[in-house]
Parts: sequence; C-alpha cells; structure tokens
Amino acid sequence: MEHIYLTTGEISTLEENTIGQASSNAWHEARQYRISSTNVHLISTRKQDFESLTQTIIDQREKNLHSNFAVRHDEICSTTYPCGLVIDSTAPHICCSPDALLIETSNNNKSYGILECKCVFGELNATWDDLIFTSENFCLEQYHGRLRLRPSKGESAETSAVKSHEVL
Repeated sequence: MEHIYLTTGEISTLEENTIGQASSNAWHEARQYRISSTNVHLISTRKQDFESLTQTIIDQREKNLHSNFAVRHDEICSTTYPCGLVIDSTAPHICCSPDALLIETSNNNKSYGILECKCVFGELNATWDDLIFTSENFCLEQYHGRLRLRPSKGESAETSAVKSHEVL
C-alpha cells in the first residue's frame, strides 16, 4: 500500500521524475500499482466476462499496435509540453500519462488542464475535411468554421463544446 498512497510532494516529484514516460523506470514501476486512465472506462462499465477484460488489459500492457507510430508523432507534444505520470491524491489507485499539463492564468485565476495528442490515421495527403466528410465516426467536425470534437451519441453539441473547449 505504501506504493499507492503518496504525499502531495511525492506525487509532484514522481510527475517530474517520469517526464520521459515509457523510457522512465520510475514510470513503469508506479504504473504497475495503478489502473491507467485508459482502462478506467473498460473496468467501470464491464458487467460480465471479467477474465476476458483482465486478458485485454494485460495484452495492452505488453503491446500497443499503434505505439511506434504514436511515439514518433507525439514527439511534437512531448518536446513542447512535457509531462510525466499524473496521480490525484484523492484517487491514488488511478493514474494517467497525458502529453502535457496546461496552466492558464487569467485575471489572477489559474485553470488547469491536460493535453492529449492523438495521431490520426488516414490517406497520406488527406486534409481534415477529407477525414471529416469520408467518415461519419471521425472524432472532429466543422462547427462555425472551426474544428471541434464531435459530440458523442446522446451528448449535446453544447456539452461537447465545453468538453473539447473548441480544440482547433
């Protein structure tokens, strides 16, 4: 249990010491005791066949089909906005490894957020419009001349706009 419960200072030190993420031994060690944010939804919505879920999570840890592509292309984010392993002291059994921690100051108020860079797979010279109009399940849409995250099924466009904060 001493590996899971950390002080605020230990959490900050761990985040700083794991900025290299997968290239950091401390990152691997700290993650082995926690549920990654990638798996929280899978676990919380599962109603049966937990053995299959367990195998899925183990397989994900061993191999990610797109990891080589993502590592090469996440370079922009990881060098511009570096970040290590993030743990919230109120839920220390869960962790995430975003591409960046963002801090925005406006009128002496600080807002915090995370940035996750995603690699888009498509035709070699495809434009955003090509990707949007050829796939109804594409993650982005045009909204008032700007790109934003497409609302999930059952989610209003307003909720999606707040969630995505008009991404591009």
